[in-house]
Amino acid sequence: MHCGSKVFFKKTVGDAILGQVSLTLSCLGLLTTFLLWPLLVIFQFTECERASLSDLPWEYLCGTRALALVFHSLMIFGITSTSTLFISLGAMISILLNSLMDHVFRDSEFGLLKIIATIFIIIGFLLLLIPLSREKKATK
Repeated sequence: MHCGSKVFFKKTVGDAILGQVSLTLSCLGLLTTFLLWPLLVIFQFTECERASLSDLPWEYLCGTRALALVFHSLMIFGITSTSTLFISLGAMISILLNSLMDHVFRDSEFGLLKIIATIFIIIGFLLLLIPLSREKKATK
C-alpha cells in the first residue's frame, strides 16, 4: 500500500482492527497474483518474454520478498496501532534509505535531481501536516 491508499483505507474503513487490515491486504495480494498470472502465461506462449527459471536471480527475489513481508507486517501493525501519520513518515524515510542503500551497494550516484525531488517530497509532506484552521487563516 502506498501513502495515498493508506489514507483512503483509513477514510473508508475507519479504525480497523488487525484482522480487517490483514484480510484486506491478503485479498489484495491474491487478486494481484491471479490477475498477473495470465499475463505471464501469455508472454511465455507468445514468446514476447523469454525467461527460464534458471535465468531468474533467485537470491534477489527471495530477499526482496522477505523484506516485503516484513514491511507489510509492520505496516499492518502500524495501521492498527498507531496513526497513519507515522506510516506515511516511515514510507517517506524509506525513500532516503533506499537511495542510501543504492549508493552503498551499487555505487549509484545520489545526484542533484534526487536531492531536489526528496526535498520537494518532504516539503509536501510537511504542508499536509498544517491543520485546516491554520490553512484557512493563511489563505485569508
